[in-house]
Amino acid sequence: MHDNIKKQNSYFKISTSFLDHKFSVNICFRKQNLHNLFLSKAAQLSVLFLAFLHFETAFPTLYATFLIGLQNNN
Repeated sequence: MHDNIKKQNSYFKISTSFLDHKFSVNICFRKQNLHNLFLSKAAQLSVLFLAFLHFETAFPTLYATFLIGLQNNN
């Protein structure tokens, strides 16, 4: 798996390839003073979760719930 994380203003754009599928997602963080390590780990988890849900039927709702939970924890 190859990850590409770019900071763009108030959000991070994460691109990755997983099992021959390409994923791209934007994640917003409300606090700007978080450590880069934490942001990287959170981004990797979100991309893995996206890859997992790609094979599930309830993908949109579950992924949206995951992102909301991730943002609320920051």
